[in-house]
Amino acid sequence: MFYPPADTDYFRSVDIDKEYFLCVSRLVPYKRIDFVVEVLNELGFPLVVIGGGSEFEKIKAMTKDYVKMLGRESNEVMKEHYAKYRVFIFPGEENFGITPVEAKVRGCPVIAYGNGDTLETVIY
Repeated sequence: MFYPPADTDYFRSVDIDKEYFLCVSRLVPYKRIDFVVEVLNELGFPLVVIGGGSEFEKIKAMTKDYVKMLGRESNEVMKEHYAKYRVFIFPGEENFGITPVEAKVRGCPVIAYGNGDTLETVIY
């Protein structure tokens, strides 16, 4: 099986601050980012969401003070945030998710929906 390329060297870093939860995704309904925001709002955990899409305004309206919605960002901004997250969250079902692979390169945990090809890339 062939997988899409994930630039694992680009996101590798040794300076982990572990400040917040991170979610990088297109903001469309099947990605379920609204669910992540709802849960972390309830728990009061800091979250950074990077991505744009049709659900951006809806999800932004749900956020509380400790949830930051950054919208679509450059690879440089994403790299900065990949260096500081505590846990990466990937709630959608995908054929292949590149962002959890990039996140695992960091050596920090990934919380992913246990279905689809994520079961091949996120080991629990």
